[in-house]
Amino acid sequence: MGHNDVVIIGEALAKEGIIPVVDYFMHNPELRMKAAVVIAKGDAKDYIISKIGMENPSGVSFVLLEGYRQITVETVQSRMLEISSALKSEYGNPMISEVKIKKDSMLSESDKQTDEKYNETIALEGTAVFKKDKMVGSLTPEESRGIAWILNQTQNTVSFIHCFVPMVFFLEWK
Repeated sequence: MGHNDVVIIGEALAKEGIIPVVDYFMHNPELRMKAAVVIAKGDAKDYIISKIGMENPSGVSFVLLEGYRQITVETVQSRMLEISSALKSEYGNPMISEVKIKKDSMLSESDKQTDEKYNETIALEGTAVFKKDKMVGSLTPEESRGIAWILNQTQNTVSFIHCFVPMVFFLEWK
């Protein structure tokens, strides 16, 4: 199991408490503490057994999400080691990326007529907020971006700034 890159925790388990999951990873030397952790909206089993687009297994899609997270910054970075440290801290409460299975809006009309399972994609969908080990709420992607900036998890990103004068300009944040 040392090849695990992503740990998927279902929303119901997250609301009950994630200490058993984190404890399992902490006490098993074969598991990676740098594995990304995500909270699945709904049942985690649905994400594991699903075929997302042409990807099989769907775990490949989860690994690719980390690259997209760095560009869009619509959620915080959540690794098992950071979550464990937050749970051990007297004042820390973990924040974990949320994912959702959505309909793929980039498909053409003819592609949408094919098998329903291939019309789905995995999307980052905000951040789960915890009080100690129990999930108590969620942040929107916009709120998550602000938290990622505060936590210094933003290297490069694309931002849209709405202005009243029609013009185009680019900002680079470094």
